[in-house]
Parts: sequence; C-alpha cells; structure tokens
Amino acid sequence: MDQLELIDCMSSAGIDSLRGFSYQIKVFILYLAKLQENERMEYETIDDVSIQKLNEANFDEKCGGYMSLNKDTNTYIAIQVKRTSIKADVAKGILLNWLLLQNRGDVEKYIIFTESAYQNTDNIFDINLDDFFEEIQNANRRKDALIMKVKNLFDRDKDKFFNFVTDIKQRHRFENIEKIDDEIYQAYSTVFMKGGVADSIYTLRINELHNFIVKNLFSCIEKRRPYVCTYNEFMQEAELICNRITNQKIELSYPNFIKRNPICMNELVGTREYKQLQYCGLSEPSMKINLGYRQYYQQYRLMNLENGRVDNMDNVEMTSFENFIQTKDRVQAYNIDTPRNRFEETKKCSNSYALTEQIRYGALIYLTGERVDEDIKISWKDEENEADEH
Repeated sequence: MDQLELIDCMSSAGIDSLRGFSYQIKVFILYLAKLQENERMEYETIDDVSIQKLNEANFDEKCGGYMSLNKDTNTYIAIQVKRTSIKADVAKGILLNWLLLQNRGDVEKYIIFTESAYQNTDNIFDINLDDFFEEIQNANRRKDALIMKVKNLFDRDKDKFFNFVTDIKQRHRFENIEKIDDEIYQAYSTVFMKGGVADSIYTLRINELHNFIVKNLFSCIEKRRPYVCTYNEFMQEAELICNRITNQKIELSYPNFIKRNPICMNELVGTREYKQLQYCGLSEPSMKINLGYRQYYQQYRLMNLENGRVDNMDNVEMTSFENFIQTKDRVQAYNIDTPRNRFEETKKCSNSYALTEQIRYGALIYLTGERVDEDIKISWKDEENEADEH
C-alpha cells in the first residue's frame, strides 16, 4: 500500500485518505509514534480559539499553536508546523514564539515542520534582525499580543535578544516532508503490528488513534488548556485499539466516534429514520442520541463490509429484524401496540452478534432507513399508517 487509507463514513466510496486530516494533527500523530518511556507530547494553542467554529477542516487555519515533545530529562523539543510559504512575516511569527520559549530555559531543540510542496527553505534567520528588534520594541498593541510579550521580555536589551536568537539558531532544525501520509503509515508498523494483521486492519488502527487524539485535543482546546499525551497513555490506548480491531473483529470506540462526528439534526429531518423516531414521541435530545447510534453503526457496518465480514453484518441485521418481529407480535397480542412500545421493547432484546449496546441499538435505527431491503426493514409505525397520516 503506497498511501495510508482510512475509512470515512461520509464518503460515498467508504475509503478516504489521510489528506482529510488537519496537517497539524498529522504531525502530532507522526511524532507520537516516536515517544519513548517517560516522554510526552503536548499541543498548546498560541491564541484563543473558538471551539464552536473549530473542526478538522479549518483546524490549520483557525488554530495557531505549537507542539512539543517532553523528554525524560525535563527538556522540550518545540515543533512549529507551517503548511504555507515561509515568508518574512511568517518567519517573524515563528521567531516570536521561539523567543518566548527560549526564556523558559528548558527547550532542547526547535523544529520547523513543513511540506515540500511549498518549496520552503531554512531561511527564517535571513530576516534583518536589527530591524526586527526595533519592530518589536516599537510595537504598540494590546498587552496580551505575542509581540508585546516579547517586547516586555527584552525591554530594549538588544544583547539579550541577539543571544537568544543565536542560541535558537544553533538548536533549530528544518524538516521538509514530502508525503506525511506515507511517513505515518510506516511509523506505526511496530506499535500496531503491521506484519501480523491485514493492511486494512492496520490502517483502521491508525484511524482509531486519530479519533482518540482529535477527541481529546478538541476537549482540551475547549477548556483552554494544553493537550498532553504521555507515553503510558499512548501505549495503553494503542493496546486497547489492537484489542478492538483485529483480523477477527472490528470494534470502534463510541465516545471517540461521536466526538468526531457530531449529529446535525437539520440534515436528518425528513429521513425515514428521523420520522420513525418522531412517531415514538422521543424528545429531541433522545432522538439525537439514537441517530448517533445509527451513524456509529453505519460506520461500523461499512468497515466490516470493506473487510469482507458480510456474514457478520447479515447476522447482526437478521437478528435485529427478528427481534423486532417477535416484539411486534407480543405487543399486538397484549393490545399495547404503539410506536413507542415497539421501539422500547425491541431495544431490550439481546443480540449476541452485536459486540456493544451502541451497535445493537444502531442496527435497529439503521434498519428503519429508506434504502434498507424491504425483507428486513423495521417500522416503529407501519407504512400503511404512515400513508394515512399524510
């Protein structure tokens, strides 16, 4: 496999590549693979970020930040990701960040990480440093602006400024990667046991790690605090992922999936799944949860089908449908046949082919969909009654 491919339930083909990821998250994941015992990776935003307006598609644009690898010697490797042409203004921004970090006294190395497509060179120190120092000292912005923090740090001490710059220059490294997708694919060969599983399983494991990182990273940004992933946390999650996704079974982390794929109710209004839940008289929060089960199951189903587990999905869905038929017969026999009772009582039925409750519930909601085969389609309210309603 030349390029890391990942499952994407929103894609018509079902498979998409890593290019949908934020580049910063890609870099974080790449360096995470290099962690050693007692080390940790951190991501910290430079500016305040509105989490409501933040998603993976705009992460690089909206979220300015830097990441660091904390060594066991209590020193840091500071990593600045730039997916753009590094011109004078960008170079100044990088140096402003690094000058503040240099004052901490614990940064061992400074790294600029960029893509070869932007044809950048190691030129951030080519700017006129005398002019840059004067620009900093003459700055007049709000006191929490980055340049003002650097201005206060030096307080017209030019020698200190040049000493800092010289030290940073000696410690910095320029990394220019051509295909980060391929780098990530190779980096996890040991962690996710590439040689012992099918390629599709190996890539699904990397995808699950990505979901885990995104969920925790966005949660920390929302709380205005750095995201920290220790070596132990990383290895524990990797172990869980390897246990959940094997050649014999595929199980997604439900919390990670829901965090990364929030339900947009406006897009689902009018679908058969939505209408059938409406007939049950569910509140909107409850409908949102159940439609989340459906979306989670759809992803789970897609991954199983992509990996040749057709029989497994047939078993889950046939058992779900049979549970519904027997429940419908029972509530009709007791003269309590309502959409809500069909729904609630069917959810109580066991399904040994479904690994989790979310898969069991999600299969039921999925089978109320318009495109489902009529032989196994579920209706909390019968079709003829629906027709009468309209």
